[in-house]
Amino acid sequence: AIFLDSSMSNEETFRRIRQESNGTSIQNNGSQDHHTVTNKGQRSSPLGLLYPVGMFGGYRNQVTRFVGLVMHAESQKHTKLFLPSLWWTTQVQDETRNDHQLAAYPIPMDLVFDIDYWNSIAKESKRLPAIVEDVGEPLDCWSRLSPKGGVEHRAKGSNRDPSNDAIRALLMKEDTNHHSWPMLELLENYGYISGLLNETAAMMTGALGNVRRQNFLPQINSQQCQNPHFFGGGTHAGRLWQIVTKARERSLKAMDRRDSQSLQEYIKRSLDAQVLLALQPAPVWRRVASQCIRLRLEQPFSYIALHARVEVDMMGHPCSTDMEMNLDTLLHRVVEFLPNLDGKSPDGLMVLASRAGIRGEGESLEKRQNYGDIARSNMATLQRYTNASGYPTRELSTSGHQSPESSKGLQLFQCGASALKEHYESMQADGSRKLHIHNHGTLVEAVIDFYNAVRAPIFIGAPGSSFSSDVWMTRYLLGRGTTNFKYTKSFGIQPLENGGLPSPHTSCGSKR
Repeated sequence: AIFLDSSMSNEETFRRIRQESNGTSIQNNGSQDHHTVTNKGQRSSPLGLLYPVGMFGGYRNQVTRFVGLVMHAESQKHTKLFLPSLWWTTQVQDETRNDHQLAAYPIPMDLVFDIDYWNSIAKESKRLPAIVEDVGEPLDCWSRLSPKGGVEHRAKGSNRDPSNDAIRALLMKEDTNHHSWPMLELLENYGYISGLLNETAAMMTGALGNVRRQNFLPQINSQQCQNPHFFGGGTHAGRLWQIVTKARERSLKAMDRRDSQSLQEYIKRSLDAQVLLALQPAPVWRRVASQCIRLRLEQPFSYIALHARVEVDMMGHPCSTDMEMNLDTLLHRVVEFLPNLDGKSPDGLMVLASRAGIRGEGESLEKRQNYGDIARSNMATLQRYTNASGYPTRELSTSGHQSPESSKGLQLFQCGASALKEHYESMQADGSRKLHIHNHGTLVEAVIDFYNAVRAPIFIGAPGSSFSSDVWMTRYLLGRGTTNFKYTKSFGIQPLENGGLPSPHTSCGSKR
């Protein structure tokens, strides 16, 4: 069987990469945090993310925007990011509707990712900003709603806004109707940009309209915000994406003119790569991800991870040009690929795909009708081999494609949403501030799948997918590039070129 070599942690790997690229030995004795020192030209105040709209889009598109925020912080010499402002976006089914629509809600970064791990890597990196809550001095543009009844629950440096009766009533009504997201608690425990309370509440309740056409910076500038500074949001939300896109275009040009050795050094030094290594799921989600595999396979590290990008939202998308959208065909491609493993037969096939996405939940009626036949076929294929909880029910036959002694069918399984459901049934989800969230939504589902894909002995990704591209890159940086593969419509499953190093993911163009 194939087993993952997990003897070296991501943090140890990061140190090794730094040593190789700089030719120096790095000692981590904990004697001094470089982020507490303001070198010449560095700003001591943190950089915050402007909400509305925070991070938005699919999981890896949000990561791309976060990379943009990190790149902007470096360009403006900020050595810290302000944690309470780092709101990502998750989607949860709107329980007040019966058309399977998903509602988008902000979710704090420390409920999803491991901030302590990030800061440990940032300390070694010398380029990544620390993520902090306590900035050591009063905040001038950040407030928290006062808890009901005036009970103080004060965090260092925060202001309390007592004029919140109308907002409190609105958010309590929304929370009661939806039974899905503690928006009022979010503003009490984390806060909001002073002067943008009405806009923040409107964004949370879906009443703000097209936020990307609204400019909030004049309101920020009028307050002369210095601690923290803010970037992104409104009409400037797209800037985060553009920063990364331009940087990746420069990387593509550099890849064309560098030899193999200098290219590897260049990639390892890039901020893009350092963010991939430092961004880890919160400990609770790492445990959930590992437990999911252990419950579904007898040999937990003997599996192939397949990113089956067959959800309805990708159908008709320009990035899907070379993707195989028929799940049954894709599974047969995997079976044909098995002889390439030199007799090392995996036990399982983890299918990274959203059941809700395959059904087209959240998509327009027109799109669900246009792709209804293939969506139903894909769902039937998945249900043929797994149950609703993601457990194997029937083996995928490999007869005729493996040697007789190793010919044993593949057990298909899934984690993501089903792993989260099991977790909720067994215990209350952790969180640094214990927000009363009973469903962390699609973002955490994707985080779990990404983590398992990176750890998989073999990963087969989809060309044109930002998710697959980031999995490939992370695995390459961790020394697993030789087990990076891609599937295509015309040529089946093939090894990724350049030793498993993917080209930087860039925009594919407009949807059609």
